[in-house]
Amino acid sequence: MLLIEAFTKLLRLSDSCSLSDIVGEELHRRVSISLFQACFRTLLEQQEDGSWNGAPEQTCYAILSLAEAQHVYFCNGLQPQLESAIQRGVDFLKSRSFQSADQNWTSKTAYKVSFVAEAYELAALKVFESSKVPAIVSSCFDTRASLAELDGFKQLVSNTPLFAKLPELQVRASLVESSFFVPLLKAQRLKVYARDNIPVTEDRYLNIIPFTWVGCNNRSGTFVSTSFLYEMMLLSLLGYQTDEFFEAVVAPAFPETAFLHKLIDNIIDNVGKDKVNNAHGVNGSYNISTANGQNGNGSWLVPQEVSSPLTRFVTYVLNHQAVLSASTWDRENLCRDLRAFLHAHATQTGENSRFAKQEPQSSDVYTSTTRSFFQWVRTTGADHVACAYSLAFAFCLISSSLNLGKEVFPTVKQKYLAAAATRHLTTTC
Repeated sequence: MLLIEAFTKLLRLSDSCSLSDIVGEELHRRVSISLFQACFRTLLEQQEDGSWNGAPEQTCYAILSLAEAQHVYFCNGLQPQLESAIQRGVDFLKSRSFQSADQNWTSKTAYKVSFVAEAYELAALKVFESSKVPAIVSSCFDTRASLAELDGFKQLVSNTPLFAKLPELQVRASLVESSFFVPLLKAQRLKVYARDNIPVTEDRYLNIIPFTWVGCNNRSGTFVSTSFLYEMMLLSLLGYQTDEFFEAVVAPAFPETAFLHKLIDNIIDNVGKDKVNNAHGVNGSYNISTANGQNGNGSWLVPQEVSSPLTRFVTYVLNHQAVLSASTWDRENLCRDLRAFLHAHATQTGENSRFAKQEPQSSDVYTSTTRSFFQWVRTTGADHVACAYSLAFAFCLISSSLNLGKEVFPTVKQKYLAAAATRHLTTTC
């Protein structure tokens, strides 16, 4: 309740330009995410009798929270549900004599303060009478542009087994929450790969990535930390961009993938040894290979448009602050899975090249492969998707935060089962 009230006042001051030197667009959106989550999750926790946990005092807090949320512009899409929830909460309060047994206050022990509870009851009943006010707070940061792009996605996800039975309110609210993350992701889209200079299609996946995390989080009711969701969204973005980068830039530069495999190992080894700053030669390129052949000294040069983005990507993943503070086991596991991911891309690049050269050109069947489709799915195909290293990255986030640097799976049995589950997921993907 206090968070919703405080953040609503903060956004109101931001709208009046009173805090223009403090509250920028990014902070505004981060505050909006927290505010919307607090409102939506309060809404989800209401019980059938209109109360929250059957407790009168907690119900008062919830009513006041939802009434405050009605002032916020981006909650417009939830107005009918907010009004209904407030009405049902008030009906619950009126249906019984207000003798609060809620032990909401704590010092050395939990206790209740009767006159405080009565004051909140009066406030909750009073706010219901004046709660229907125009939602004007934060109207300058409208989410309609992002929502319009996500609306088409709503129909698709509502037809999937995962979301088909979910109430439309939850899907819609998850779309609203997702829309706040889209601008944050767009601000980071060129952090690793300069994709605007690459011949690739528009990155419309930016609008889908947030919902895949927010929608599943809200559906399960797990409500993991928002920082965890955001970090995984950024990693998902890099996964899409890495696919694009290999197809549009790396593949043309490496007709022979043996040198590409060496480059990948060199970059990961150098970053892992904290030699990022010394990883390049004087001319800024790795002395391994180039599409143009030898440089006259018997060594091979990789153009910076290949080596630099790959180095930035590996550095981002392995030198992430949370990764560096994770357990040694979880860090090493991430490094192994990231290496396998990039090597699988290199292997797939070579197979794509051979497929393009096979005779006859009109055939859509890959006849020059040395493996069966079954083997490919469980090796290159599984490693080629970002599932394994993304999961390993998530384990590092958990290790550094919830586990305080300890291993997420401390026993041999747990490690084995986690690895088996990961391999099953990668094969399924």
